[in-house]
Amino acid sequence: MGGRPGPAGTIRTLTFRLAALLLGVLLAAFLGEAILRLLAPHSLEITVTDVREFVQFDARLGWVNRPGSKGRLRFLPDFDTEVRINAHGLRDREIPYERSPGTGRILALGDSMTFGQGVGTEECWPKVLERRLGESVEVANGGVSGWGTAQERLWLESEGFRYRPDLVIVGLYVNDFWDNAPSTDSRVPRPLFVLRDGNLSVTNLPLARPAGGRWQDAGAYLENNALLFRLLAKGWLWVDLGLLRPTDLAPIGPVDRDRGVRKPRAPIALPAVGETGALLSEMDRLCRDHQATLLVVLLAGHWHVRPSLRGLGGFFWQRDAYETATKLCADRGLSAVETYPELAGAEERGAPAFHPIDMHLNAS
Repeated sequence: MGGRPGPAGTIRTLTFRLAALLLGVLLAAFLGEAILRLLAPHSLEITVTDVREFVQFDARLGWVNRPGSKGRLRFLPDFDTEVRINAHGLRDREIPYERSPGTGRILALGDSMTFGQGVGTEECWPKVLERRLGESVEVANGGVSGWGTAQERLWLESEGFRYRPDLVIVGLYVNDFWDNAPSTDSRVPRPLFVLRDGNLSVTNLPLARPAGGRWQDAGAYLENNALLFRLLAKGWLWVDLGLLRPTDLAPIGPVDRDRGVRKPRAPIALPAVGETGALLSEMDRLCRDHQATLLVVLLAGHWHVRPSLRGLGGFFWQRDAYETATKLCADRGLSAVETYPELAGAEERGAPAFHPIDMHLNAS
């Protein structure tokens, strides 16, 4: 007699239908991607790619460069550069821990300004320095986009000294004070140092992987590599926002370069000044313990050096952060090099040091 299928038959039917549906979706996605690449490869050109594709979660540091990763980092029209991470997690050629006899070694630490976001591997400042010093000195680029001084101090102790550097250069950028301060953004896990009675201690290790971190990494990969995914994401943005608002990509309009600062303002209240200074002093002590020297390079920001941006919002916090970092190094007896005179001078001469829209240094 006929009748309804039993529970086992129902499960088999549902499984078959779900498998068929999944297969159909995958085939449609494959065909859609192929059609887009054949018929309209430039209409969906990637304008911005996500640096998260080149990093991975780390329970001690928050994130590190993902060894062996490679791809392109874009912020059009400013730059379109290749990124390759070596086996030890450096944006550099393969550099062994052991030094070649008779060769000096410098280790560069910092955030995206040192990593070289916006320029090719050989155009970032550690590699330019290496070429200028000649074949007798190696300069290893240990920069990681988004890192603060806390992450640099921990990595230097656990990994950096394995390279046996003679000199450690820390690129201190003006946003590092905020990166070293407590954050309420659980999507960006950072080691947090607190300063009590003059002593530093880290309070939140091991770090927890952010909720949805793997999904975000997968989304970043698809956003960077799949035309169909970007088309759907762009359509969802219209639904979600009601309109597209690419405020992060909008260039600043021309401003009278000779007008100076509009009006004086009270100094910006900077976070984690004491912690940042203590972290740098600890790095200086660690370097001396390992027969190395610490040098801080004070990296000025684009709002600070570009004449057309004086008096606008970002100018004040970058200026005050730079001046605070300069005084911090002087008060703690740390060797430091200022970049403001050179960078501002180049901008004044009409030779920009930063990209027109993006906030990072250009190849010059």
